[in-house]
Amino acid sequence: MEFIFGYFNTDAVNRLNHKIPCDVIARGLEEHALEAIEDGFPIGVPMHVAHDMHHPIGWAESTGLLLTGDLVAQVGFIGLAESDEENAEVRQVQKAYLERKAERGSESSRPFLEETLRSVLGSERLEFRDAAVGYRKGIAADIYPDLFKSGSELVDKDGLTFYSALLKRFDVVHPGVFRDRDRGLLIFAHRFFRRSLSHLNNLNDYFLGEFQRYFRSAPELDFRLRLDPDVVGDANAYKGRFEYEYWGGPKFDDDISRIAPGVTVHSAGDVTRALENVDLTHFWWKGEEARKDASGKKQIYRTLEVEELIVGPSLGIANDAFGCRYVHSEYDVDRSAITHFDGAIRMYRGDSYELRKQARIDRAGKHSDYTKLFRIDGPISVTDWKGLVAAFFRGNVLVPEYLEPPVANAASDAVDALDVKAPIPDPLILISLADAARADKSKGVSADRTVRWGVRIVPFVEFIEGSALGSYLKTRTERAPISLAEFHDAIFNFPRITLVNPPTADHLKDELRALKRAVDLDVDAGLISEMSFSISWRWKTLLVTVSASGSFPGQIPALIDAVAACVDPAEPPSKWVASLKQALGSLGGDTCGVDVVSGRVLRSGILQIPHPAGQGVGGIPFSMTIVGVDQADAD
Repeated sequence: MEFIFGYFNTDAVNRLNHKIPCDVIARGLEEHALEAIEDGFPIGVPMHVAHDMHHPIGWAESTGLLLTGDLVAQVGFIGLAESDEENAEVRQVQKAYLERKAERGSESSRPFLEETLRSVLGSERLEFRDAAVGYRKGIAADIYPDLFKSGSELVDKDGLTFYSALLKRFDVVHPGVFRDRDRGLLIFAHRFFRRSLSHLNNLNDYFLGEFQRYFRSAPELDFRLRLDPDVVGDANAYKGRFEYEYWGGPKFDDDISRIAPGVTVHSAGDVTRALENVDLTHFWWKGEEARKDASGKKQIYRTLEVEELIVGPSLGIANDAFGCRYVHSEYDVDRSAITHFDGAIRMYRGDSYELRKQARIDRAGKHSDYTKLFRIDGPISVTDWKGLVAAFFRGNVLVPEYLEPPVANAASDAVDALDVKAPIPDPLILISLADAARADKSKGVSADRTVRWGVRIVPFVEFIEGSALGSYLKTRTERAPISLAEFHDAIFNFPRITLVNPPTADHLKDELRALKRAVDLDVDAGLISEMSFSISWRWKTLLVTVSASGSFPGQIPALIDAVAACVDPAEPPSKWVASLKQALGSLGGDTCGVDVVSGRVLRSGILQIPHPAGQGVGGIPFSMTIVGVDQADAD
């Protein structure tokens, strides 16, 4: 597999104005790690193309929390499959992971849902594919027939539910997720709002959130939405999900009357094809037409049709089904507003899709199964309409590309702090979590790095002969054989020390005081200019490691003091990460991007300072000693 270091989440305010506090990020990582170890999975989650569960490509291996400047980031390594064998293994692990996750998530909800729905289930059973959510064809329609049956007062001829009527009985708990105030049940927006039109994937929060916000701002308009007849949930146990993407509001000439009639076709690049399954998008503006409105007044309007053509099939339906998103809008020329807006899925099967792809939208005809998903009637400003269109086509960069000139694209103009080419920040702290089975059984030193020595792969730790830190290190090696590599550049990556079990705050302070005394002596002697150190202990079934790196004068002793003052090994990181962040912030340092720190975070979950280029191990001359075996040096 190819492994790529990345930021998974941060405690900064993101582009949706969401902020997840660092202790909440830490608690989520702890809970996940404990469950993963109990279930026999690596700490991490399956990696998918564009969050689509039908397209697993690897594994996102969560390393821990990186503290840099005023930022706490959850970081890790993404392993991408590179062969058929690795792809098969990824799919097997993903399948087992999703099954176990659904089993865990439904443990508390299963009795409630099966008891509540007994009258409609009969001898049938719900299939649980997600936490607190059960599936059975027609289950929601059986419970709430008035919300689904065409001809009901609450449902129009296309099968859309009147949104205002829905919200008289249901609360919105997450975009597209609605809670019955009386029964404690959840119903959902239609599955066609999900990637690959599949229940395995998340709803389109971007569009459904915008739809809800716009309804609140203009309740006098007529809003309609298609609901999912096959899904119900437990409102008391459901946890919403967020998928973070950014789509800028398009900026183009809002005077639609000046746009020439005709078809524009935008083609996706290789990245969009691979990640979002988008091939082409057709935009068809028709010329001015006239009709009479309900009052008999003449109305001049223009129509826009937008259809997205995809690369591969919609696997949530079938291997030969191609579900393409489609939007129809009407623009009132006199009112300079959109007065009708609806969206749908056009479903093509087999050869009919190949014929569709060969024709422009104005010449393609109607050869698809059509499922309308939403509708809004009434005056909508062009600005609000553009935001809704872009949100409906989540993942399709061709839509904002058409609606807004590329030079004004907010998504490309916005400055992301994680993309800034900053210098290496001083200092850094990494809190990592691993399986405690990896921990040493006694107090000792861990050799987290290896070097090829002839035909052998030799684990080693760094060492400075004649230094106080070297003497301190030898007291921690006990009698186990260990290879020591001495680098001659005044950079010292002090190896990871494992505390005795069970550790206490006093144990940690004693170890750090001894480390600091050695550091002070070596600084005074001029033996080191930069340094990292790591210390580990067990908490429940986890191996917790705190690594820190910095330069002199003063940073490393200050880092040691900060760790000693803030960290309590008897408590999980979520209890002390905020205070450690505050202490680190007082020492300085800059927020930095992935490329800046990727070379300093090892997959073993520790920080290492790279040695400068040159010859030998790490790129410079070195010497190696085997302690506890032969005292032979190799240069």
